[in-house]
Amino acid sequence: MEPFKKISREDILNYYNKKYSTENMILVCAGNLDIEKTEEKIQSIFKNERKPFLFEEFKEPDYNKEREVYTENFDIENTKVYINYNLDYDNIKQRIMTSILSYMLEGNSSMILTKKYVNDDKSVLSLNCFTENICDIRSSFMVYFEAEKIGIETAYSIDSTINSIASSAKYYALFNEAKRQIITDNKFRTYSSGYAVSMIAESYMKFNSPLLLFNTDSLTASITYREIQDFIKENFTAPVIFEASKKAEISFLSHEDYKITDYADTLFANGNTLRTYNTENERFSLLYVAIPFGYENSSIPGSARILEKVLYDVLERNDFFRRTNSRMFLSMNENNTIIGIKTLPENFKDGAKVIKKFFENKKIDNNLFEKAKKNMINEYKNKTEDPAEMAWRKFMLSFEKSRGENLAFPSEEQINKISEENVKTDMKEMLSQNIQIAVYGEHDEKTVNDLAEKQIKDKKGKKIFAREYGSFDTVIEKSENDQSNIYIGYYSDEIFTENEMYALLCFESFFRGAKSVIHNALRGENDYVYYGYGFLRNADKSPVFILNAQTSKEKTDFVIQKMEEVFKMISGGGFTEEDLKMQKQEMILRIKFEYSNPEYSLINDLSSNYYGFKDKKYILKEKIANITKEDIISAAAKLLKNKSVLIYK
Repeated sequence: MEPFKKISREDILNYYNKKYSTENMILVCAGNLDIEKTEEKIQSIFKNERKPFLFEEFKEPDYNKEREVYTENFDIENTKVYINYNLDYDNIKQRIMTSILSYMLEGNSSMILTKKYVNDDKSVLSLNCFTENICDIRSSFMVYFEAEKIGIETAYSIDSTINSIASSAKYYALFNEAKRQIITDNKFRTYSSGYAVSMIAESYMKFNSPLLLFNTDSLTASITYREIQDFIKENFTAPVIFEASKKAEISFLSHEDYKITDYADTLFANGNTLRTYNTENERFSLLYVAIPFGYENSSIPGSARILEKVLYDVLERNDFFRRTNSRMFLSMNENNTIIGIKTLPENFKDGAKVIKKFFENKKIDNNLFEKAKKNMINEYKNKTEDPAEMAWRKFMLSFEKSRGENLAFPSEEQINKISEENVKTDMKEMLSQNIQIAVYGEHDEKTVNDLAEKQIKDKKGKKIFAREYGSFDTVIEKSENDQSNIYIGYYSDEIFTENEMYALLCFESFFRGAKSVIHNALRGENDYVYYGYGFLRNADKSPVFILNAQTSKEKTDFVIQKMEEVFKMISGGGFTEEDLKMQKQEMILRIKFEYSNPEYSLINDLSSNYYGFKDKKYILKEKIANITKEDIISAAAKLLKNKSVLIYK
């Protein structure tokens, strides 16, 4: 790492137009960036009327001192840029604008990471982009500056996300952080790809204003950037802002070939799997172990949840993580526990020893047990104070009679009944199970094989029984605020074939786009729609589809009507063959994008709960390609056999 370097005010005057003041501007470029070669790019960033202020996140400058520009070169291939800007809006609108800008940048294929920070005085964005794409920052910010001038709603009529963003900002306290992250990160970012051209046309016809099309790799693969440009020029006369980097277009066109460099699948004699991923470019190693033991295997209601917290504490305290600056991961669901370690290749052997020690440990410290119980009770009390969380829990429990409140959400009374002996029984049962191992990056093969052979020899797997689902008619619960939370669940008792499950994946994909239909109908800042979808009955391949909306009490019936109209429209085949083609391509791109993150993909590979498919990465492309419109209609009709509704009003 080169020494920290200051650049004087005079130096900066050479890099942008002198008529713009530098009094309130701070630029930080941390990474492999050559200032001399980026003169034109830096000029283009700062030529806007609204000048962003840039500063370094980990060393925020003293605003009372002279403004300066800093660079710091790291021995990496990425460049970080931190932007601080002030807005002339009240706090809620500032949050909305920050969310919009963050959403735009997250959709930019050149960006690796985008984070946003907001307080009453300023909004901050940190960008992490490939060095050669530093120029793309201009593209994204051009969109933002223009959006201020022509109006938020006009600028974002393309995918109609403004109502959702406004609601998530206004009701920030209502959604817990995990749920909010799922909503903002997974839903907004992937929407609009299948409808790119039609939404472009709608934007022009409805508003007759400049279209703001930003650089994103979520556009459907059936058209190229050039084709979209030609389409706009041929059909519309309004001015167009169109920015796309060469690298973005290249990566966009090569999506079909995107995959982890090498994949090996070695089966052990007793059917357990060792998955090994090799990479040429990454400088870290991952080791994951999956154990078929989860909440449903509790010896007493909630005991496995206590075990999860105890194990997390035990693993986290291991000196290995502090000494090597490695990362530990532990996750338990109904059927599985996954333990993971992310470390440098040279620490891989020691990381594997941590896993071995876990399997050899037969003791549970009483202090950790009591601490885990206390944390569980606090967690229970905190969740009961969140009406949206409680409504969700009540709805889910209505589907899961056999599980009841005993496993996923034990009550305080149930937690107090759990003894240390119950947890020890669970641990013994967990350690008797077969395991799966996944490795990514550089690793010592002998170490992995020793771990695998040691743990899977002469052990029998435990059968996970399917949960039983009940049904109920519409239930209305009282809400203590002026909002309604609506949950509609569709499910079937029939067994679904693999082809039908893939058809339902296509069916679900349409809802990512259909969200805008409901938003446009509601047009209220208090209305929010979220579609949850999951194969909650993995063991017997029976899916459950859940719609969730938040609205004002007086609009409850109207929202339910709109949600069901959209559901029936899609399940009845209210889409064209071209729509289906676009959705298929979007799904394949989205899943390939998910698998570009090795940690994310390894966890999914090891978890049998992920959509009910054991190896979605390799079979999805051809399976999805063969799904027809009739397949979707047939599978949806099967899903419509039962309906349950819970209204928290």
